[in-house]
Amino acid sequence: MWEITGSSDKYPIKCQIKKDVVYNIRPISWYSSKAKFKPFINRLDFVEALYQTLMKYSKTQVSNENWLEQVEQNYLSYTGQRL
Repeated sequence: MWEITGSSDKYPIKCQIKKDVVYNIRPISWYSSKAKFKPFINRLDFVEALYQTLMKYSKTQVSNENWLEQVEQNYLSYTGQRL
């Protein structure tokens, strides 16, 4: 997923917002050489952008300050690879 998504002018990750809630993550024009925004370089950049986007909205704010650390640890535990 991180290979076809990227940032946008409004959000750290390009997404669709409905009723002040992140509704969908949208792909960018990753195939275009003229694209303003390029795809994320790696999985960690994608997860960090997702976290930053969620924190912008009161309805989706993550209450746990260690959310990113937990995602990194769980990913490593599940896949054996680091984000």
